[in-house]
Amino acid sequence: MSSFLILKTILSPILILAALLYAGIMLLRNFLYDLNIFKAIEIENTKVISIGNITAGGTGKTPITAFLVQALMDHKISCGIISRGYKANYKEASCQVMPELNDAAQIFGDEPTWLAKSLKPVPVWVGKDKSRTAQAMMAATEIKPVVIIADDAFQHRRLKRDLDILVIDASVSWFDYLPLPLSRGREDFLLGVRRADIIILNKTNLAQEHRLKKMRSSLAVLKSKQSFLVEASTQLIIILIYPLSKAFYLLHWQTKIFFW
Repeated sequence: MSSFLILKTILSPILILAALLYAGIMLLRNFLYDLNIFKAIEIENTKVISIGNITAGGTGKTPITAFLVQALMDHKISCGIISRGYKANYKEASCQVMPELNDAAQIFGDEPTWLAKSLKPVPVWVGKDKSRTAQAMMAATEIKPVVIIADDAFQHRRLKRDLDILVIDASVSWFDYLPLPLSRGREDFLLGVRRADIIILNKTNLAQEHRLKKMRSSLAVLKSKQSFLVEASTQLIIILIYPLSKAFYLLHWQTKIFFW
C-alpha cells in the first residue's frame, strides 16, 4: 500500500469527525443568529449588500462585486467596499487600501488591491471584523457611502445586511459542499441557500450539462419563496438598491430594468 493511501486511511475518520463538529458549530451559530440571541450590528445611514458563497475558494465573487459597484457608480450612487483581504499583512484592525503602494497586494491582499485600482475613487477597506471595518470606513469617509458592498461576508452574520447575494459555482461537484475540513463547505447547503435573497448560479458556461440541470432543479426546490435565482456566464445580472426607496431593482447589463 502506498504512503498516500495509508495516510488517507488514517485521516479519513478524523476528517469526518472534524467535519461533523464544524457543521454542528455552524448550525448552532446560525440558529442563534436566527433567534436574535446573537445580535447583528447595524451600520447606520447606509445599505449593506453582502456577496459571498457557501464553499471556501473562488466562485467568481470579485468580478460580480466589481460589476455591481460599477453599476452603482453609473447611477450616481456612492458606495464603498469592505473585505478581509486573503493573505493580507496589514497590522491595523481595519484600514483603507492604498493601491498606489508598490507592495499594496502584499499588504492588503490581491483582490482588495485590484478592486481599489479598478474602481477609483470608491473607498476599499480591509479588516478581519467586517462590522467594525464598515464602521471605521463610515467614520473616516468624507462622502458617506449610500451602499456598502461586503465582499465574502455571507457567513459574517455579525454585520447586519439589507441584501444577501449568494454566488454558487455551477462547475463544481456536490462533494465540494461537504463541510470543512473534509471538503470545502462553510455551512449547510440547504440552510445557506434558504437564507439568501439573491442566488447567482455562476460559471454556467463551464459546467457539465447534467450537473447544471441537477443544480438548477435543486436550487428551484431549496430556495425560499422570497429569493430570486439568476444565472451568469459572460453576462452578469446584478441587483441595485435604489437610494430613495427600500425597493430592489434588477439591472441587466444591457440597461434593461426589471423590478419586483
